Amino acid sequence: MRQTVAVIILAENEEANIVRCLQSVMFWPDEVYVVDGLSKDRTVELAQAPSVTVIQHEFRDIVSQRTWAVGTLPIQSDWIFFLDADEFVSPSFQKELSEKLSTIDDNVVALYVRFDLYFLRKKFRFIKHPHFIRIFRRGAVRYVSKDGFKEKPVVDGATACIHAPIEHNDQKSFKEWLVRQSEYAALEARHILEQEASNSMDEKVHNNSSEVKGILDHIMRWVPLRMQPFLFFAYRYVIQFGFLDGYEGFIFLFFQSLYRLMLVNAYVIEGKRGMQLRKQ
Repeated sequence: MRQTVAVIILAENEEANIVRCLQSVMFWPDEVYVVDGLSKDRTVELAQAPSVTVIQHEFRDIVSQRTWAVGTLPIQSDWIFFLDADEFVSPSFQKELSEKLSTIDDNVVALYVRFDLYFLRKKFRFIKHPHFIRIFRRGAVRYVSKDGFKEKPVVDGATACIHAPIEHNDQKSFKEWLVRQSEYAALEARHILEQEASNSMDEKVHNNSSEVKGILDHIMRWVPLRMQPFLFFAYRYVIQFGFLDGYEGFIFLFFQSLYRLMLVNAYVIEGKRGMQLRKQ
């Protein structure tokens, strides 16, 4: 029996990306939705197409937006495929997904996808995004908050993987990307402060990064706060061979790892001092 797919594209101020994103999924899914977070640019206008349903819903955080979309949209398809507006699906990905769904076991309810990351128009070979669950059976996955701006999927069943990558290639300016890093840092700092206020994490040290995995995660918990950004940058730039992605790779990791984590620390310090002043 043929498995049907609904693509949900989350967007906010994505006029630079939305047309190309939609073009990459225009013909093969059974349903296409764009959930726009009240954009102030031409995103909604550019997303209009006969086979696309555009719905606006205020963006508060990624978990709330995904949860709202899954619970509110009139989805009839068997599978849901979440795509960000700065991501693009290749014909090879479409082919592999179709083949995978045609033979998939009943116990498999979600699929991991991998990404080719582009920055300043350069494709990275060594700097990678983690694999994410973006495709799942309707009703089989729910999302919980991970660190204030990232989501963690909770899966009720087995998973598999799509090997063909999705292209993550934001067409917006470097200035806009840099502003977004500051916004992410503020959200992550707020999450840390909320956790500390509820006594759910160690107040002395904490891992600021949603990117940190495995052994490094345990090491970071015992590293002084001021040293965490430098350790994480060194890990990604040296241990994970980020230096082989050239000067663009250095810029990306400097701002995405070192600069953003230092911003998180600064926002946390500012927040704590503000709370101390209010108690006086």
